[in-house]
Amino acid sequence: FMFSIFLTASIMIRSYDTRSCDLPLVGKDPVKGSMKAIPIFAFAYVCHLNVLPVYNELRQRSPSRMRTVFQKVTFLATVL
Repeated sequence: FMFSIFLTASIMIRSYDTRSCDLPLVGKDPVKGSMKAIPIFAFAYVCHLNVLPVYNELRQRSPSRMRTVFQKVTFLATVL
């Protein structure tokens, strides 16, 4: 949890320096960029709790099968 707060704070601080800003999330307005970054970190923090239940539901558990699940889910989320 502390790491996600640190990452969010880092993006917010970096967003105030518009000269070094190459991130698509953070534009000219630092408040608007922060408002885009915070939900992404919150979503990632909440979703990481679902990894172990998904792993337990696999018939033959292995890291390679879990990697396949991650790849398919990421592809599906990107397409949608």
